[in-house]
Amino acid sequence: MAHDKEAEKRYRKVFIPAMGIYVIGVFGISWGEEQSYLSAGAVSALTLIPVLAIFAWMWAQWRFVKELDEYLRQIQTEAMMIGLMIVTAIASGWGLMELMTDVPRIPIFFAGPGFYLVYGIAYTVLAKRAGIKGGC
Repeated sequence: MAHDKEAEKRYRKVFIPAMGIYVIGVFGISWGEEQSYLSAGAVSALTLIPVLAIFAWMWAQWRFVKELDEYLRQIQTEAMMIGLMIVTAIASGWGLMELMTDVPRIPIFFAGPGFYLVYGIAYTVLAKRAGIKGGC
């Protein structure tokens, strides 16, 4: 269990700064574009900053899950699969409806936050069912 807590600390050391860079980047770029401070080229170039932050936090999560013991890794993996399954089904279903009918378009941007929302809920349910409290 101590090893899992160390893995969680390492995860947070990357995740928290990456999430901060992501949020500041997205809101900063949006604000700069809204105020006409940034050209289209600058927006395109600066958007790479939050994109790199996304890769950093996903790498941190991958490393975190790999460092867990088998049981906790299984729960994390099941929660991720549930998240992927539900978000993929919603994205595919809604995308088909967009092609075939006149439903409002939903930006693909929401797939990432949607995955993490469903994954978080799935992990909470699976961990509670397994009797795991707190942290990993």
